[in-house]
Amino acid sequence: EVIFDDLQQPVVCAACSGSLVLAAASDKRLICWDRRSGQAILDRELDGIATACALSDATASASGCTYAAGLDNGGELRLWDLRQCSESLRLQTTASSPSGLVTANCFLTDFSAWALLGGAAPTGHATVVLWDVPQQREIHSWILDDPDPSGGNALDIRFLLKPSSGTGSDGAAFRAEVPLLCASSSGR
Repeated sequence: EVIFDDLQQPVVCAACSGSLVLAAASDKRLICWDRRSGQAILDRELDGIATACALSDATASASGCTYAAGLDNGGELRLWDLRQCSESLRLQTTASSPSGLVTANCFLTDFSAWALLGGAAPTGHATVVLWDVPQQREIHSWILDDPDPSGGNALDIRFLLKPSSGTGSDGAAFRAEVPLLCASSSGR
């Protein structure tokens, strides 16, 4: 049994892949541990409280590298190469365009070519935005829900899931025909 007690505040998101565990706490800390040794291999402070985090699968990566990613409540998506223990990307995903997001709550990424982020647009619509990671630019957005008719809080995307095809990795390219599941704060 291994106990990871480096985080002193409540955990707000977590991910695991192989022997790695990644977790972020409400004090803005993001830590990745190796379950075999129990040692932290990455310990970083985000600019805001994490809303989502993820680990890549090294066996599915063309480079054989494992990456950690964290999205904070300010909309900043950061990626780290765990082999180099270095940050490889810092991408501000909110307030970058009128069609983009004002809040970002969740993401999916292949860690090298694309990132999908879910949240709320400036209009109050639940929205998903596709980013080109190498060029660090937004390339498309989809409005998925009408604003809250009662005039309350904006609706936003809370979860993005890519159903497993059972065939393993299908490459880095994002394709429109790949099915995605998402849920907004309205439950739709």
